[in-house]
Parts: sequence; structure tokens; C-alpha cells
Amino acid sequence: MGVDKVQVHRPDQADITKQESLDAENTPDPMDGEQTWPTNEEIEMAEKESKMKKVKKVPKGWSDYQAAWIPDDDAEFQADLEDSDDEESNSNMDAMSEEKSEASEQEDQEFDTVTESEVAANDEKYDQEMDIMAERQELEKLKAAKSDRMFPDEVDTPLDQPARIRYERYRGLESFRTSPWDPKENLPSDYARIFQFENFDRTKKRVLKEQEDVDGARPGHPFKIYKKSAVIRFMFFNREDIVYFKPCKLRTKMGRIGHIKEPLGTHGHIKCIFDGQLKSQDTILLNLYKRVFPKWTYEDLVVSVVNNEEMET
Repeated sequence: MGVDKVQVHRPDQADITKQESLDAENTPDPMDGEQTWPTNEEIEMAEKESKMKKVKKVPKGWSDYQAAWIPDDDAEFQADLEDSDDEESNSNMDAMSEEKSEASEQEDQEFDTVTESEVAANDEKYDQEMDIMAERQELEKLKAAKSDRMFPDEVDTPLDQPARIRYERYRGLESFRTSPWDPKENLPSDYARIFQFENFDRTKKRVLKEQEDVDGARPGHPFKIYKKSAVIRFMFFNREDIVYFKPCKLRTKMGRIGHIKEPLGTHGHIKCIFDGQLKSQDTILLNLYKRVFPKWTYEDLVVSVVNNEEMET
């Protein structure tokens, strides 16, 4: 009986050198982010470069901080000028007087030589010489100047003083041009000494003919207090101020008209009603005006002209 030979087929193996990688993501190396520590030679080289001394000539009495601001070009240029001056002075030494030589010696004594390592800026010393409070005050002044330039006719209500006291001499007007205001209201007592004219125009013409100037009283400067929102905040900071200014009308920069309805809570929030829906970028304003009267500081002085000569009586 014969035996059949069985042929076994082995699967083909892929060539790794020709096979395309199946990795979808790169495997990060945790040591890639490590910083290499400098060698001792690199540290010594850096110290030598930082300690390189460079001679500078600075005015006498200057501090290290002031000397650090002198550029190298200026120092070299000044050194060249001094060298040329020395050559000229040596060639003309016999012709120079003793006074000029003494003056040049005094000028040389007024300068000190410093090295670059001494001039190098020190962060700790720099911070000690800086006045932090003065820097902050200067920054606040710049912010206040910028705010005043952007909003010259707007003022915020103070936090440390009630608004009814801060603005007790002001009056809320819907319009400075059309709102009624008694011209004789709260006049200073000195104004009782002023005469009333039956016909001011006629008197004015007569006075102008006599070449006398008359200055009138001008009204005060308006300003506005505002905040964006239908429920207004930061315009007032207590309930009493809201009740005090409740009769005044409100307006917005986009032309809406409204009034105060009632205060909300005790921290200055106000519920207001307007003639239309407000926009989120709108600003609520309360117009206040104050009358300003010129001070009574005149002197009883009569000027008369007699024979082209000015006399005072």
C-alpha cells in the first residue's frame, strides 16, 4: 500500500522593510521636553563675558544708574574728542595761558571713569530706587486724564458722599434751553445792590457810546451721570438720593425719554420707565445745572479824562 505525500503550504511573511507603518499616532518621548543643563565650561564662559570691563568716562557725581544710560558710541566719540584736544593742547602748550590750563584741569577733574561691570544694571537696586507709589499715582492721573478727554461732560457719583449733598446746588432740567427757570431764584444778597433798568437796550446803547464795558453773568457748566441698563445702577448708591432726584426726567444718548419710577432695594438700584425699548449699548443720563454768579469784587473807582490827562477819584 502506497503512502501519499502531503504538501504543507506555509503562509507568506511580509517584508518589514517594505511594509507601511500602521501607527496612527506618534509615541511621545518624555525626555524631549527636558532642558540640558549647561556645562561648567559654558558657565565659566558666560561669567567671563558678563565681567568684561569697558572703561567709560562719565560726569563727576553721576550714579551707576545714570552712567548705564551713556551709549558706547557717545563714550568713544567723547574719547576721540579728548584725544584730539590733548594733541592740540600739547602742540600749543607754550601759547596757552595759565588760566586756560587751570580751567582744563578743572574740567578733567569733573569726570570720573567707571567700568562696564560697575555700570551694569542691578535689578534689586533698580527696584529700590523706584518709587512704586509715585508710579501708581502717575498711572491714576493718566487714567483720569484719558477719561476726562473721552467724556468731558460726564461725572460719576462719589461713593463716599450722598448725591443729594454733592449736587444740592444743582437743578435737574429736561432742557437747559427751554425749561423754565426763575432768573431771580436764589440770587446772592449782593445782587440786591444792582439797579434794574426800565429799558435795557436803550441803556446799553448809551453806555456803549460812553465806551464802558459791561460783563454779564453766564450760566454754569452742565454735566451728566449715566449707566447702561433698564434697571439702573451706579447712578446713586442709597435710597434717599433716588427719592430726592425722582422728580427729574431722564434721557439717553440715543434719544429716549424717561423718569424714575421707584427705588429697588437700599443700594441704589432704580426702576425707570422710558418711551421706548432701550438698547444694551445705550446710556442713561440725568442732566443737572448750577447757576454761577460773578463775585462782587468791584472797587468804587471813577475814571475821568480832563485835558487829555487821566485822573482817578
